[in-house]
Amino acid sequence: MATVVVLEDDDFVRRFVCRLLQIFGHHVLSYPDANPAVNEIDFSEVDLVITDLQMPTPGDVAIKTIRERGFDVPIVVMSGNVAPEKVDYYIGLGAQSILLKPFTIENFWKINGAWIPKVGNQKVV
Repeated sequence: MATVVVLEDDDFVRRFVCRLLQIFGHHVLSYPDANPAVNEIDFSEVDLVITDLQMPTPGDVAIKTIRERGFDVPIVVMSGNVAPEKVDYYIGLGAQSILLKPFTIENFWKINGAWIPKVGNQKVV
C-alpha cells in the first residue's frame, strides 16, 4: 500500500485522516507542523502528501520546500480556508488538488483516490 504524509495541526482532523488511511492499509506519517516533516522525511519514498495550510509552518512552505528539493510526490492541500482566487496559487506551487474542509469520506477518497489506491486490488492509474 501507499506511504502517506499528513500535515495537520488540528489533532482531531489529523487522527481522523490518519485512521481513514490506515483502515485501507496505508502507512501514515503524521505531523502537526510542516517544518519537522520536511526536515525528517525522504519524500522519494512517499506516495502522497496531504497538507493543511494554516499551521505554525504553513502548508505552502511545505509545498515549496518539497518541490525545491526536487521531489515530485503528489500533494493535496486540505484546508477550510482556500479562497477561490488562491487555488491557482497553490496549484502553481505544486499541489495537485484541493480538499476543502469539512469534507465527507466520499469526497476524501474522490480527491485522494486519484493518487493512491483505496483498497488492495484497486489500482488508480
